[in-house]
Amino acid sequence: MTAPFPPRPRRDRAPLSYAQRAIWRAEQLVPGSALHNETAAFRLSGPVDADALERALAEMAARHEVMRCVLATDAAGEPYQHFTDRVRPTVERVDLTGLPEEAREARLLELVARAAAEPLDLTRAPLMRTCLFRLGEERHLLLFVAHHIVVDAWAFGLFLMELAARYAGVGDQLSTADVDFGDYAAWQRTDPGAGAGLDHWRERLGTDLPVLALPTDGTTASRPADAIAGGIHHFVIPADLVADLAVLARSRVATLPATLLTAYSAVVQRYTGQDDLVVGMPVATRNRPALGAVIGPLLNVIAHRVDLTGTPTFEGALARTKRDLKADLAHRDTPFDLVVEDLAHASGGRSPLFQLMYAFHSGPTTTLTLPGVETAPMPSHSGAAKYDLSLFLRPRPSGDLDADLEYRTAALSPSTVEGIAEGLLCLLRAAVADPGRRLADLPVSTPDARDRIVSGF
Repeated sequence: MTAPFPPRPRRDRAPLSYAQRAIWRAEQLVPGSALHNETAAFRLSGPVDADALERALAEMAARHEVMRCVLATDAAGEPYQHFTDRVRPTVERVDLTGLPEEAREARLLELVARAAAEPLDLTRAPLMRTCLFRLGEERHLLLFVAHHIVVDAWAFGLFLMELAARYAGVGDQLSTADVDFGDYAAWQRTDPGAGAGLDHWRERLGTDLPVLALPTDGTTASRPADAIAGGIHHFVIPADLVADLAVLARSRVATLPATLLTAYSAVVQRYTGQDDLVVGMPVATRNRPALGAVIGPLLNVIAHRVDLTGTPTFEGALARTKRDLKADLAHRDTPFDLVVEDLAHASGGRSPLFQLMYAFHSGPTTTLTLPGVETAPMPSHSGAAKYDLSLFLRPRPSGDLDADLEYRTAALSPSTVEGIAEGLLCLLRAAVADPGRRLADLPVSTPDARDRIVSGF
């Protein structure tokens, strides 16, 4: 993929990229939900200029067409993205200083949760909202909510970096993107080689796929919205353990993400009793320099099939992961939307390929730096979950790994998810100490959690 993107016939519209089309299709199953709300929140200490924030957002909307994007459908019912010039992003300002100090924090958390869970209408621009909550003279909370159809984790990091630069008045020093996201989408949808890797995915996924069998102990879902209701459990993989895992990975000529994927799969195996798992993994598609500064969902998803059959040791399971992941990543550019279409056609309508997700974020960090202001990230969540269980990992400058287990509350209870997190930490430490030990013999839980694990595993 080295040729420049051809010009689009119309600058005010573009087809959806394959990733956007997959998101749009999922949205049709649960319309009016917050399933694809992506959020980031920061506590701010210091003087904050809300007008400067609005100016920075306006400059970015003028530069990045996805910030002026709405979705429409043509006469055949095919969705496309329309870019309007009549959009000026605003900062919703909420002053909570009139509340007593003890009530202020509770009200803040309530409003943040409500704003994060409020659906974004795909037919109205912009497909993001910004809220600034005033808590004191120089104390604020800043919340961003954006639809996944216009950002992914990497793009969110780019968005925050550019916003900070424009807020500080140095936006003219930024490197500019040579193309817009719509140029990429138009090119991708007409690329004759888009389906070149389908044979690989037919071989990997064409046989009977396992259905994830987590020990369901969540709440009853009486409505479609309840089925996607989600929770999140945050924990930290400490820097000393991360360093030991990196040493283990290098000694086996593997990567840290592959090592953690092996451990995550092993813990899920112990909770399900399944040695054949399919794990969805987002991968960036920014493999051209021209796309480096483009804001938009430049990602694909691969369905990685995990083989834990037999009685492998941890290092043996890692070797399998490394081998199979290398083969899958060689076909990472085959759009997942095409893979799903192809396999569904071949099988007469297969259910979704996976309900287990793993993501190791290696792109720009979702941090915010504003001049004269101390910023600290604050957890935020849309209240919805795309899959039964997802593990998101993000490196910290300290060497720690931030870890979030997102889960559907109709499938899992908070205590079970907490046990999975504890089990992952237990197994990681045991694997570092003895990577030649069988997976079945590695501890995966505290005594309190053992009753929740499938007996015999």
